[in-house]
Amino acid sequence: MFHRHATSALLFFTLAVGASACAPAAPASGPRPAAVASAASAGVRLGPSRTLSHRASLRYPVVLTATGGEVSATFSQHQSDTTTMRLCPITLSTHAELVGEPPAAPAATPYALRTSIATLEGGRSLAVWTEPASGRVVGQLREASGDRGVIFALSSETDVLGSPTLTRVDGGRVVVAYFTAVERGFDLVAVTLEVPG
Repeated sequence: MFHRHATSALLFFTLAVGASACAPAAPASGPRPAAVASAASAGVRLGPSRTLSHRASLRYPVVLTATGGEVSATFSQHQSDTTTMRLCPITLSTHAELVGEPPAAPAATPYALRTSIATLEGGRSLAVWTEPASGRVVGQLREASGDRGVIFALSSETDVLGSPTLTRVDGGRVVVAYFTAVERGFDLVAVTLEVPG
């Protein structure tokens, strides 16, 4: 049984929306989640993941570089400073942390979705991107011949923002970093993976 106020509100909603409210819903036209496999089924070994920062700034891109068997992750925290962490590419433990001046200017398009690619041995490559429909980071091995492997999940989070970035370390190991939305702001997460030769 409806109360008079509830009936008035329902009548107002029906009149305001019009006949389209009664029409059958149109199929969703946005992106649909890709069929995603496990990393193991794609021939990739996922290593540990680690939150590098609980107060990362989305306005500036993360820069990953690999030199001398270490990975450096440079990022901004709350637009106040730049942090560079030197990480072990296997465990993601921190070897050193440096704090510097804030970046000169924010990224032109911090939320742009793009594919990041690392070249591997033998002409193969690893592509990673944020899957728009599911909101998680996925990857795909690509052969030198142009053949593409299955799409596999790299993140368990489904609230990834922007595009992941990656760098290749010697020995077929790759480190991927990405931002996730959390209740208190944004986390910067890194995950390591190994692609056997």
